[in-house]
Amino acid sequence: MSIYNLGLLVALLTLAILHSTLRFDSRPIQIQSDSSAVIGLPFPSSVRGVEFLPLEKIIWQQNFSKNKDNLVDENTLNWLETVYAYLENAEQRMESDRRSFLIKKAYPGSIGKNLSTLIDNYIVYKSWLKRQQNAMGDVAFIQRSSMVENLLSDTKAQQRRVFGEHAEKLFAKSNIGYNYLLRSKLVRLDDDLDLTQKKSALDMLRKQYEYDLSLLKRSE
Repeated sequence: MSIYNLGLLVALLTLAILHSTLRFDSRPIQIQSDSSAVIGLPFPSSVRGVEFLPLEKIIWQQNFSKNKDNLVDENTLNWLETVYAYLENAEQRMESDRRSFLIKKAYPGSIGKNLSTLIDNYIVYKSWLKRQQNAMGDVAFIQRSSMVENLLSDTKAQQRRVFGEHAEKLFAKSNIGYNYLLRSKLVRLDDDLDLTQKKSALDMLRKQYEYDLSLLKRSE
């Protein structure tokens, strides 16, 4: 056998071995579909980890349809805070259009439109309030105590700017509590007071808080 024929034989044997060891799958590639995707809906069922069903349940907690002529009271504030607390989580961010869609779906007509505006305004207000509170946390105690009066008055002013005529009904009770909590925190942080003095100051604040609540209740 010539060297040429021997080389050809080796080449043929090599190809045969490769053909027997390399197995190709001739079946077409299957593309897995996402069973959670819904085609044809104006919005997906979730966005960036936000599950809309829990939010829809929160929206339905307060039956505004029964009191459509007077949507705003302290219960409305509790509802706004519950919605905001759900959306506040970094994983629960939601664009305004989707949020508005869910509210108007639950409460058609002017009720849903007004509630959607209230939530948008509440998010603006809470963002402002957080910035003010963070600023207070970054200053020394003496400066912080002098800022409390300004913060309380600025907070009420911001409430009126954002919510207009609804501000008083929304925040009358919560402002009393906010005033009490801020002043109580300052007493606890004051190193110039001993334990007895702190207890006395906190007792006085508590009595003032209860008195202010009683006045509010009588005025309703």
